[in-house]
Amino acid sequence: MLNSPRTDIEHLKEARNDTPGNAEIMRLLTKLDTFRNGTPKQTIMFTSALLGEGKSTISANIAIASSRNRQKPSLLIDFDLRRPKLHHIFKVDKAPGVVDAVTNQISFQELVKDSGFPNLKIITSGNLNESPIKIFNAQNIKAFLDTASSYYDNIIVDAPPVIPVSDPLVIGKFVDNVILVAKAGETPKRVIQRAVDMIHNVEIKISGIILNNMRNVLPYYYDHKYYGYDYYNYDSDDK
Repeated sequence: MLNSPRTDIEHLKEARNDTPGNAEIMRLLTKLDTFRNGTPKQTIMFTSALLGEGKSTISANIAIASSRNRQKPSLLIDFDLRRPKLHHIFKVDKAPGVVDAVTNQISFQELVKDSGFPNLKIITSGNLNESPIKIFNAQNIKAFLDTASSYYDNIIVDAPPVIPVSDPLVIGKFVDNVILVAKAGETPKRVIQRAVDMIHNVEIKISGIILNNMRNVLPYYYDHKYYGYDYYNYDSDDK
């Protein structure tokens, strides 16, 4: 069982071996693996339309599941610099992190922290002391992710929501797959569509949409099946 006193198990219970919800996490991971097309390396970005849709928890769950099923370590990166959560979830120091690397204050290898889970490393956000506009330029983000990819084959990026800030529209250009997380029963369809349009307008392809909170939308079904997520391939022709 994946368990550590340094980890917020309440947030990560879906990824434990002894919970039925692990089947859903593994189903999502299997689907994400189909995007590899035979290549050993993959960088996946999770974003959402708005705040509070569960992207950080899903990112963490997927990262843990990924690390358990691969021989090489996986890397989870907190790119949500304005409202970072992964350091809280994994009970690690917020700094040093992404900010320190992008501003050339520290080397990449000095950023990597143990997550408390076997075979999973984490890079937290760091402390944001200047405008994110200076950090979120294409050159900085590309250089950072290229360096990460030189050390890790499996990288999961927790990015900010799309509608409030433009950060994920920069990050998304340098990852292999973009997954949009929406909260079933709460996120209006028009809001999801606006996020989709914003991503497509900068010529980034969305690989799929994860509907979070499904068990609360269909309580009878999910009380019996214990499924919490659903996943949809996104085709720009299907609107």
